[in-house]
Amino acid sequence: LLFSLGGWVAMTQTKDARAGAALAALGPVLIFATAFFRVGSFGNVLIWAAMALFIAALNALCFVQMRRARSSAAPAFAGGAALAVTAALAAITPAPYQPLALAARLPLIALVDRWRSDPGLRFAAGLVGALLFAGLFLPQLFAASVSPPSLLLTLFLPSAAAALIASLIFGRATPQQGLAASQSAFALAILVAACCASLAARRSFTAGMIDAPYQSLTEAALHTLIWLSLATVLAWRFGPRPPLGLLALELLAFCGAVTHAIIVAGILINPWWGYRPAPALGWPFFNMIEAAFAAPATLLAAYAWLRQRQRLETRAATAFVASLALLFLALILEVRRLYHGAAMAIAPVTHIEAWTYSAAAVGFSALMLALATEVKSNTLRYLSLTLALAALGKMAFSDLGALNGLPRLLGFLVIATVAGGLVFFYRRFVLSPVASGPKTVPDPKPAPPS
Repeated sequence: LLFSLGGWVAMTQTKDARAGAALAALGPVLIFATAFFRVGSFGNVLIWAAMALFIAALNALCFVQMRRARSSAAPAFAGGAALAVTAALAAITPAPYQPLALAARLPLIALVDRWRSDPGLRFAAGLVGALLFAGLFLPQLFAASVSPPSLLLTLFLPSAAAALIASLIFGRATPQQGLAASQSAFALAILVAACCASLAARRSFTAGMIDAPYQSLTEAALHTLIWLSLATVLAWRFGPRPPLGLLALELLAFCGAVTHAIIVAGILINPWWGYRPAPALGWPFFNMIEAAFAAPATLLAAYAWLRQRQRLETRAATAFVASLALLFLALILEVRRLYHGAAMAIAPVTHIEAWTYSAAAVGFSALMLALATEVKSNTLRYLSLTLALAALGKMAFSDLGALNGLPRLLGFLVIATVAGGLVFFYRRFVLSPVASGPKTVPDPKPAPPS
């Protein structure tokens, strides 16, 4: 009551009534939320819900009157009414599932905003979304007790889906404020979904011990795919020129996913040379190696294709190079697994195996060159040349050292043949000579002699 009276006095004493309206509309809601949080266990929940609905009814009545008077104070009362109804739903919802009440309110607020198009409703939706993120993700991240993944999925996924539905409905709004609300709600929805999916995966693979070290390639693959998916969806939804905050979020998700794939799957738990080698369970060419390297590479290629269509050449090239690097790493690890199986982390490299790695690198460079010719990319051509030269150098200075007599001679002949073909191809398609200066064309209409 004091908040309401103070707000109304401020509205009458100042030229801009919005500050006083915010105090009169949002103050009672804040007081109610604080009281319910502190002493909500006392009394009947229906009484608490009735109190919140009473506050919502007062705010709605003030909103209608202010709207008719075309006052700038109307959005504050609209937001206060929406938040009071949300508080009533949270009051009657059982304790573990209050976030679902917040999630259920987002589509409803969006529908009402579609009907009335009021900035106060969009403010209420943004505040509800922020409460969802803070009330769902952060406590679960730092909780001492273990919540089962089923409870996480029950809370997180419907909440993210509700926020996504709300953002799509907000997307139909024509004003700039509606567009900003749509973008913020969509980004918040998929960010919450990514955080909670990654958290659920971490708890599932570590039995609730979030700080436990990595032990599974599948878990590393899931985290990489989650954050690459976040970057791809942001790139698709907001195009080549998003707002600065959303651009930073996309670049952070992309760089984090690529760095995670390189450091975790490529170095820490790599099944061959990792500090804690993880087993690559499964069948040949259909096992955890494909999950940890080939699947993220496919998603990186999709991201590169999307950025290429948006004419962002640098980002597209970076993503495509990262995709090819992960595919090449997957190929080398598959060759290692074919030779040694479960002992790939400790078995020594045989001579035939070393030649197989070199042949695989040459074959991969040939595929890169064919792809570069198809897409007309000089960057890929030079990358394929670099890989081919590295493979030939490995053959000449490492692999041939284990051979004697005729096998060594045949090896030198093979290397010379491949090197000659490589030089011919690159002189023909990559290093073709260009004219040193512009061609001179005779003037078809010479000036008459003076």
